[in-house]
Amino acid sequence: MNIKELGYVYILTNPSFREDWVKIGKTTNMEKRLKTLNSTAFLLPFKVYATIKTSKYENGKPRQMYPVLEKSKDEKEKKPQRPLFDFSMVGLNVGDKVVFGALNLEVKVAGKNKVEYECRLWSLSAFCGTYLPERTHDASEEYQGPKYFSYQGKTLWEIRLENENNVL
Repeated sequence: MNIKELGYVYILTNPSFREDWVKIGKTTNMEKRLKTLNSTAFLLPFKVYATIKTSKYENGKPRQMYPVLEKSKDEKEKKPQRPLFDFSMVGLNVGDKVVFGALNLEVKVAGKNKVEYECRLWSLSAFCGTYLPERTHDASEEYQGPKYFSYQGKTLWEIRLENENNVL
């Protein structure tokens, strides 16, 4: 086998994975690979943790590889991420109604972090990606769902922050 093309070995993370899990693979087109993976059954999009660029292969073996890039100082000093959103954080239960602000559309809370609309279950982020008007789409296609849904006139994000501040 004599493959002669540039490629990448990649390490990806996904917020829906356990903290110590990663996805490792190889591809010749990183952008296309991410789009393919992000259209699978995973609720949240993959993020590139690291890539290793490989040069031409000969007889199935890479001729040259570049080292993994170190994390930047800023990335190392990032504060810990908040836990993933859960309706219990804002005092809501299965059956309660929330409003998707972009369309003033009422949907039903259907689980820990799911809503039901037209007999289908959605994560808040996936719902945003599907139902936000095209002109308001984020270039990254990543959405913090609680910022787009409200309950009694406040976004779920605002309610969560208020509850977190009251606990501190």
